[in-house]
Amino acid sequence: MLNIGKIKEQLRKEYSINEDDGIIYHCSNVRKILRRSKNQKTLILTVGVQGAGKTTFCEKNFTQCTVVNWDGILKQYLQDYDVTFDQEVNEKVNLIFFDKVKEGLEKGITVADTGAVDVAVRLGILEYLRDFYSKSILIVLNPPKSTIIEHIKQQIEQRWTPFIWENVKNEYEDLQFQIENGILQIGVNEVYLL
Repeated sequence: MLNIGKIKEQLRKEYSINEDDGIIYHCSNVRKILRRSKNQKTLILTVGVQGAGKTTFCEKNFTQCTVVNWDGILKQYLQDYDVTFDQEVNEKVNLIFFDKVKEGLEKGITVADTGAVDVAVRLGILEYLRDFYSKSILIVLNPPKSTIIEHIKQQIEQRWTPFIWENVKNEYEDLQFQIENGILQIGVNEVYLL
């Protein structure tokens, strides 16, 4: 049986992140979220399985903020350099992504539209950018798995992430585990479950 306390303790040791667990809110009022972060360099990470609607949510709700979309950067990079996705491309896209997020944080609230379901990826982003923000927020989009699959089927031509079908089931189960065991709020100030 997993010891959640030990998992949390190990994550805090491994990453230089906020020691306290963030507060969880059940709220979809983005204006309220933004008001609470006014005049702060706030990093908002979207969290959700591929196809959960993160990018659409960002486009509708964060028009007044800097939004940096990892998938968009990847798509542009693949087109510009006529390459296929591999580890080297991933690393280069990550550097571009981090630079754009840093630039956004200089202006204020910045939304990193990444997915960030994997705990190590999410905490790595927070750790890498920690000197550039004063507040961190997760916005978690967690629709039913059937809704996610239907959304992916409708937009399959627009998707650039390799092995999407294999990843959805694992990502979904991982996210549910994190929600149920209080892992999402590690390293951030606030978590909004939508």
